[in-house]
This record gives sequence, structure tokens and C-alpha cells, in this order.
Amino acid sequence: MGHKAVKAALVAKLTQQLPWWTDLPVTVDRADSMPADDKKWPFVIVRTSRMSNAVNVSDGVLLCMYRCEITCGVRATSGNHDESLDDATDDRDELIEAVRWVLRASRGLGDGMRVTTDELVEDTAPSVLEGKGPAIAMGTTTFTVSAFETIPPPTGPDPDPEITDADVHVYPHPADYGTLLGAS
Repeated sequence: MGHKAVKAALVAKLTQQLPWWTDLPVTVDRADSMPADDKKWPFVIVRTSRMSNAVNVSDGVLLCMYRCEITCGVRATSGNHDESLDDATDDRDELIEAVRWVLRASRGLGDGMRVTTDELVEDTAPSVLEGKGPAIAMGTTTFTVSAFETIPPPTGPDPDPEITDADVHVYPHPADYGTLLGAS
């Protein structure tokens, strides 16, 4: 399973369910940077930052806790300086709230994965003007996903081959065998 599966499940859920809570035409993707293409704004970027805990729940099955971050970014459409800053902030707040509703409304992600929203944290930054262009606003939602993972069988050489044949013969020696060999 791993990071890739957790991100893919979150992207699928957000892509399907964000339209239920926002009219913004959002692009959802898994990446480590903001989209350079203007057509991909507003955006939601999904990433996992670490797997913080893995507990053996049974032989070959782990319960893993993945720390996830969702970054929301919007670009204002207004050309007016003050309105642009306000518009960007309002749209960012709407988008980050929609992400929250998606994560809390139905926490299951399928395949043994679940959003654990007990420690869901949202951070926002002030809107900024992008040169002479419109304002942009960003926010981040941080939370944990629990995932049951089955340890797959090894695909390389057997790390612990079964021994099928061994020489276990015992050869008797006389009591003074060591002195006969020159040992004292």
C-alpha cells in the first residue's frame, strides 16, 4: 500500500466529493509544488509527509499512520487591488472548508484506509499580490490517515531457506584422543 496508495485514495475522494461543497472549479492532484499552469487554479495538492507509526496487529498485517497535508490555493479573478485580496481570502476559506467537510463527512477511503480527523489542523496565510496580477491565497489542512497494510511475501531469494539435509553423524574418539594428537 504505502504513501502512493494513501495519496491516490485521497485524490480520488476529493475529486469526487469537493463539488458537493464548493462551486470552485478545483484541480486535485498529488504533487510537491503548486501548478505553474494558470488553468489548474484553484487547486488542491495532496501529499503525505511521513509514516509515523506501524503497529503489528497480526502476523503479516500492520496498522500504519500516515501524516497527510492538503494544500489549497486560489487566485482571485478581480483586478481591483483590495477586492482581489478579499476575493482570494474568501475563496481560499471556502475551499479549505470544503476539504474539511469531505474529510469529516465520510472518513473511509477504501482498502482498509481511514481519515482520523481527531487532530485535523488548518493553517492559512495572508493573501498576497502576485506581482501586478491578482492576489493568491493558500491554506493547508494537516491530518492522519490510518491504513491496514499486509506485508507481501518476499520476491527475491528465500532469506531463510529450509535446511533439508545435514551431516549429523557423531564420531567416537578414545578418552585420550587429545593427548594422542599432542594436545595437553
